[in-house]
Amino acid sequence: MSNLEMMESILAYRKSDNTFEKSIKERNEAMAYKFFDGPPFASGNPHYGHLLAGSIKDTIPRYMTMRGYQVKRKRGWDCHGLPVEKAVEKALGIDGKKDIEEKIGIQTFVEKCREYVNQTNTEWKRFVDHTGRWVDITNPYFTMDLDFMESVMRCFSNIYNQNKVYKGFKVQGYCPSCATPLANNEIAEGYEDRQDTALTVKFPHLAPESEKYSCSEDGFIDVVAGVLRDEKGRYAMIHHTKENLWFFPGGKVEKGEDLTTALKRELKEEIGTELTTSKYLGAVKIIHLSKPRRVHRFEVESNDIPTLQEPEKHKDIQWVTEELYENSLGFAININGTIINDERELLHDFIDFYLFKKVLNPQEKGLIEGKFNFLAWTTTPWTLPSNMFLTIGENIDYVTVYDQKSQEYYVLAEALLKKYYKSPEDYTFIYKQKGKELKNLTYQPLFDYIKKSNIADEYKNQFFQILTGEFVSTEDGTGIVHTAPSFGEDDFNAVANLLGGETSKEWLFMPVDEYGCFTSEVPDYQGMKVMESNKPITEHLKANQKIVKTESLVHSYPHCRRCKTPLIYKAMSSRFIKEKEMNAQTASQAGEIKFIPETVKNRFVNGLQQAPDWNVARNRYRGSPLPIWQNVENPEDRFVINTLDELYHLTTSGSKNLTKNVFIRHGRTDFNEEKKFDSLGDARLNELGEQQAQGLVSKLAPHIEKKSDVVFILSPLPRVWQTIKPTLISFFGADEVARCEKLYFEHHEGHKDRFEKRKTFDHVHNGAAEEIVVKLNDQLFIDSRITDLINYTDQGEKISCDMFNRFDEERSIGTDGEKLEDYRKRTESAIHYWNSNHQTKTLVYVSHDDTIAMLRRAFRKFEYGLYRKNYKLGNAEVRVHYRDSDKQGEVDLHKPYVDTYRGIREGKTYKRTPEVLDCWFESGAMPFGQDHYLGEEGRNISYPADFIAEGLDQTRGRFRSLHVVGHAIKGENAYKNVIVNGLVLAEDGKKMSKSLKNYPDPKEL
Repeated sequence: MSNLEMMESILAYRKSDNTFEKSIKERNEAMAYKFFDGPPFASGNPHYGHLLAGSIKDTIPRYMTMRGYQVKRKRGWDCHGLPVEKAVEKALGIDGKKDIEEKIGIQTFVEKCREYVNQTNTEWKRFVDHTGRWVDITNPYFTMDLDFMESVMRCFSNIYNQNKVYKGFKVQGYCPSCATPLANNEIAEGYEDRQDTALTVKFPHLAPESEKYSCSEDGFIDVVAGVLRDEKGRYAMIHHTKENLWFFPGGKVEKGEDLTTALKRELKEEIGTELTTSKYLGAVKIIHLSKPRRVHRFEVESNDIPTLQEPEKHKDIQWVTEELYENSLGFAININGTIINDERELLHDFIDFYLFKKVLNPQEKGLIEGKFNFLAWTTTPWTLPSNMFLTIGENIDYVTVYDQKSQEYYVLAEALLKKYYKSPEDYTFIYKQKGKELKNLTYQPLFDYIKKSNIADEYKNQFFQILTGEFVSTEDGTGIVHTAPSFGEDDFNAVANLLGGETSKEWLFMPVDEYGCFTSEVPDYQGMKVMESNKPITEHLKANQKIVKTESLVHSYPHCRRCKTPLIYKAMSSRFIKEKEMNAQTASQAGEIKFIPETVKNRFVNGLQQAPDWNVARNRYRGSPLPIWQNVENPEDRFVINTLDELYHLTTSGSKNLTKNVFIRHGRTDFNEEKKFDSLGDARLNELGEQQAQGLVSKLAPHIEKKSDVVFILSPLPRVWQTIKPTLISFFGADEVARCEKLYFEHHEGHKDRFEKRKTFDHVHNGAAEEIVVKLNDQLFIDSRITDLINYTDQGEKISCDMFNRFDEERSIGTDGEKLEDYRKRTESAIHYWNSNHQTKTLVYVSHDDTIAMLRRAFRKFEYGLYRKNYKLGNAEVRVHYRDSDKQGEVDLHKPYVDTYRGIREGKTYKRTPEVLDCWFESGAMPFGQDHYLGEEGRNISYPADFIAEGLDQTRGRFRSLHVVGHAIKGENAYKNVIVNGLVLAEDGKKMSKSLKNYPDPKEL
């Protein structure tokens, strides 16, 4: 026997022996050891990485089983999110959200996703079996199943009602292909090296023209200064009190004055001298204490002795002498015998003297007329059309230099000067100052799109100025940040501090649509994908001489993990869980969790401590709905839906497309005890059944809001009447029930007659509607289609229903009578009939074991032979389904169906907000979803887990989402022990990945 044959033999034995099932059933629930199985995405086939993780997940539960614990191991499937959607897009030959909506349609796409998920189950079942793992893969949970999604909906609503969810307008990582924002943990896992063009761009200073003083075209106010020298070679300088600096005497040029006239006036006003001769020495542009000045200097002579005329402005006047000195400037200053040779002091306190000696050149026209530019660096040229501000570091040192080649002025951080100049000979130093002195200066925008936008003037008038921000650094670039608040988180926050975050939608310029293309607000690039616009924008700026430097940069850049598209950052509205508020609790209690290896705990705790608020909304299709319904006229008026029942009651006043279907199995009978089959109606409730019937009155009450909206549909077999009779009395009163009871048993006699004549089948399947359905009163009916299985020969025989045929479509289910297709048709016909004729009502069916399973199959469409036991009910047990009349099937919480459910409250119409939930939220809600937990008080569920295991890459993913959602719902850790396995790498050194398919077929192992 080969190894493969031996393996198949062992698997066959285990299956026939139900070995795994016995290992659970034979152990007491009081000795439960709880395990959460991290489900794979149902978007591809298994690989060797799953084998490693699966082996760990199998080993610990087996060990605990051997120690006597009951370890349930329910397999799960992640059926939502981008992994599935991108796989389906690829299969359909489309790419991105735009193609889905324009080429396929949302409904078709969603159904294709459902089909795709179902296709992968077989391969996974084989993989799990053949790796020898024991896990319940026959009855798994699927995150796309209605019960799971309802629990997810309830989890979110619970957190929302704790005031831990808010709608925020923030800059977020965004995939333009998938057209959805991503959570921080998703972004962190998608970084890849990318080559981009980095630009250093000139933003020319531009200030409004002064009404009082003469100024340059770019807003520098003209100032004149007289360099007065005595016969000893000393220069007259005055000390300005406010600035605490030494200047040559002079002042601002008034409108209409020529420079010489202004100079004469200023010398007389400041030092009391009459100008005799003057010689123009040139001019320099400088920004001093946030004031742009173009200072024209003249060599002057006067016969008067200079004396201070404005003591309130000037502290002192002194004659200073230039001294040769061996520093980089080549000079020092002698003032009253004190030698000042410190370069920093000379370039600050005596900047006027430095400019006179080292910079002035009347032949250098660029110094006089050259543009004055702030240099900013960017790796995203596509954001430049949206530039609104420049941001600097308040305490960073900035220098102004005169560029010899361009004959223009440049301002940049001193620490980055060498990045742009190999030699000091390529520039002339002008001035050095702190960033705070540049604050509020204004500049000329590169493009006029914002000026032409519909943004209110009250905001436009504040654009294109320099702000300060703590995020500015000198690690790269120029130390001046091009600020487009629509596309950068730091940018947005800096501008919000000025203009107000609450009004951000009023002042933001957003020329990029949901697919990452420019809109008509940037007409020159309209329709172009932003990443593809980098080149033409760069060419435009080059043509307009706005670029100082172009460089190719290879850097780590965030990409979408699913489609590999480079992300953009974009301001948009979304829903956030206040995770930062929870950080103290989640991080401190995480210390109680045992991690193997222990070092991962530090990484996990650090991640929790630093976690931002969790963006849980996605602008996609395949996911649990964001269960927020909002007023169509006032989106701020909104509420959450907790359960399907709440949704049903909401629609009864609005869209009116949901009907409630309540299924009840009859109470315990004598035939149940004896395991006898009864299709005739001989069985009667025993004492326990009578008690169950009485208990139904209160058990059914929570399912009924208005008695007038209830319709009862009964099987014609008396055990059903006995079961529901106490409830009917509570509804209609004893007298009315007595009247109806007489009619019921008269009809039952007809049923018996037909059964004995073997005409029941023909009556139920071929009879007219008025013969099949009998009206007892306006809310009470008999429907023969919901009778028990029609089987003549086995009537009254001791036979287990589980022994009947449930798979062969050609044979009768019992010895004779109905086949599976017959059973399906009559139960589906009943469901369709009652939901069509009593839309929006609460329909209460009282029927039988397998018939109820078949009735429920009309909603769930499950494979009857395999899953009927999951849908059978115990005696007097109640289950509810909701039917969508538009869809002609069970209510579906997926888009687009869920978006048809509307409600009216107090005359206002409500519809659901269109987003779906982040599938990582579903991962976190998994403990509640697998047990269909809806917050029932006192209900025992598998929480918290004693053990979980996943790969290292799940530290920010599954581990975190389980922990955060668990704390939000239960206030405690979701698990106690974690084993973190490493990652199995492929031959190319990368992590094995379904998307890359970089591994051989596991079947070969």
